[in-house]
Amino acid sequence: MEAQISINGSDYNKNFLLTSREGQSILREAKDSPLRPACKCTSPSPAMYISRRGGHWFLSRMPGSANEHTKDCRSHIVEFSCSDVGDDLPANEILQKLLETLASTPPEKKYWAALRDAVIQAASSIQVDGSALSKHLLVPEPFDLNSNERLTAEYDRFFATQSLDKDKQVRYWAFGLLKESVERQYSFQTSIKHMPSTKFWVHKDVARTFPTEVPDSAFVACLFSCRKVKSGIEVDEAATVVVGSDLSPVAQYAPPSDAQIVAARSALGLPQDLPAESVFGVLVRNCLAGGNSK
Repeated sequence: MEAQISINGSDYNKNFLLTSREGQSILREAKDSPLRPACKCTSPSPAMYISRRGGHWFLSRMPGSANEHTKDCRSHIVEFSCSDVGDDLPANEILQKLLETLASTPPEKKYWAALRDAVIQAASSIQVDGSALSKHLLVPEPFDLNSNERLTAEYDRFFATQSLDKDKQVRYWAFGLLKESVERQYSFQTSIKHMPSTKFWVHKDVARTFPTEVPDSAFVACLFSCRKVKSGIEVDEAATVVVGSDLSPVAQYAPPSDAQIVAARSALGLPQDLPAESVFGVLVRNCLAGGNSK
């Protein structure tokens, strides 16, 4: 049964959303909505999520939610994977699980060759698109000038394989540490450490979400769903996380809210019209002097 899908208060036929130009436009806009789509096969309606592959928008059930759908709904499919990451997950959830799996068995060494082996091993236990993530994952080898030309050609062939794959819905991935992302006319030209000759083209809206303030000795781990195009590698999905030298996530600095600034002024007995910068100056002086900042 092809259930109705509720998106932002309106109901649509799932086939219409997946096959029509108007439906694809609705999914594209709904991707940025804080409300998840819901399958109307039953009540309460199971949540769904939206992902993009090769320029096409898809609807998929949430991992572990098969039994929440009625048996005659197409989203009710027995999940055989022993991994708690199911098929069709978006890039950010796959990257999160990859780093969590890596953290459970951290590599002893922090040089890239050891980290690469550990990432591939972690990916082998995660199911994505019906098979182990490692099967369709490229993690670059340590950069070597003498091998760069050969390796770049191998990377290009890896992504070119996707166009020959009988299952066009299978995503091909690249994992690495972000080197730079430079805005061009239509998208951002992005590169990953250890593969400097490979150009990844990232949509501007996606590239602008990449972390820009990274602590010293930290890196930006990235996971790209890619396909080969004439000008390089086009990125369909992207996820990034700030990590340390062992690829463990690093807590990000978040500017204090207005309420926190007001509370700090009150705690320090400072005028409420004192600029936030001055409040932090008082805190720093108290710390340096060993004083009590309350």
